[in-house]
Amino acid sequence: GCGIDYANRGIFFTHNGVFLGYAWINADLGQSLYPTIGIDTRCFVSANFGDRPFVFDLGPLSERHEKWIATAFSGFPVSVPKKY
Repeated sequence: GCGIDYANRGIFFTHNGVFLGYAWINADLGQSLYPTIGIDTRCFVSANFGDRPFVFDLGPLSERHEKWIATAFSGFPVSVPKKY
């Protein structure tokens, strides 16, 4: 699989649910990105663009993002709206 880590603007790869690492960090995510598969064989290829559950568990990545966001905004005051 291939995924985007928006916290560090990284593009990473997985294989059978195992994180293989980042191919790019600080990538320009403002440009259009297109999924592409390049092969030089007659083997069967399938792709999952989200219509089925992913094998790679995004939970730990999501938890890391939540901690990163909490840390990044920890110095900002939080105001609670008044109830009328």
